[in-house]
Amino acid sequence: MVLEVGKRDKQYALDVVNVILCDLKLEEDPYFKIRNYRMHWIVYFVFAVAFFFASLLFTIYSKSIILGICTGILVFCVVRAYVYIYSSGKIMKDLLNKGHMTYTFSKDGVECDNHEKQKMSFQWDFFRYIKLYGTGIFFIPKKKASHILVIPIQYFNEVRSFIQENGIQLEMYE
Repeated sequence: MVLEVGKRDKQYALDVVNVILCDLKLEEDPYFKIRNYRMHWIVYFVFAVAFFFASLLFTIYSKSIILGICTGILVFCVVRAYVYIYSSGKIMKDLLNKGHMTYTFSKDGVECDNHEKQKMSFQWDFFRYIKLYGTGIFFIPKKKASHILVIPIQYFNEVRSFIQENGIQLEMYE
């Protein structure tokens, strides 16, 4: 079976980023509730910046070393949140700009080809289960922090029928 995937929308890219941000939890628990983790990081960033400036003002006013240490810790929190937001935005941009993609399913595994940079192959025993979330079908790997294969949800019926017809032992979770 061959699936041809064209342009992706912004919601698809956001769903992929949210799954990537909680991939270690998903590898342990297929029933893990996926939320908008990118928004959580944005809210965390805003609060960290606000507390940083408040702490900086209190440090300057009171000239306390302990408040200076707290301000330094808040700098770390702000930078960490910014890196998460920046990297997730970069992933979303890459997904939106990714061109035509071909997924070739066989009894042995699945092959992904984006016709530009890389061609990847996965064996079926590489995956632990399939998770349906938002606008995507996510193939969750057995190995921690490995590649997650994602296919748009509109191909769900084709993927499900292929897996059932070929007797591939992957459970599907919503």
